[in-house]
Amino acid sequence: MRASYATHPVDLGECDCPGKPHAHDEAVVKDRFTFGDLRRIAYAMGDDGGLVQSVTVARGVDSWNLVREARNGLGLVVGTEPLPVSVETVDELAPEQARKLTEEFSKPEYDRQLRASLGLPPKDEEVPPDGKVPPVSGETSPDGLAEPTSSNSETSTPAP
Repeated sequence: MRASYATHPVDLGECDCPGKPHAHDEAVVKDRFTFGDLRRIAYAMGDDGGLVQSVTVARGVDSWNLVREARNGLGLVVGTEPLPVSVETVDELAPEQARKLTEEFSKPEYDRQLRASLGLPPKDEEVPPDGKVPPVSGETSPDGLAEPTSSNSETSTPAP
């Protein structure tokens, strides 16, 4: 079962598809990443080859109106077919289209989601001097203790 989420359109510019079947290329992007999206993006962050940008776009785009040439078994062009959204097809985008999508997913709302999933503080927050980033409220801290979920909870600092 697919989770439902809000989306919004991103104009990718004048149609660059074969046969120009529409006036503008457009992507429909998720307003927020899913848990699976965040896991895949975090995993791609370990790659030195820039894979994280392609994975972020592929996981953040819900759909687009892009098409490519369809070929028969002999390699002859027989029309067009929808271009599926994947890491491989993101890598085939025109540079301007890729730039627009990369800029979309660089916006603060997406950055906050990714940072929270990785246990990183928001960009505008300083990392504490001890280097430990407190977990998001309600999550388990590195020492295995559950963090309080309401402001009425009493907290105590465990002995070292």
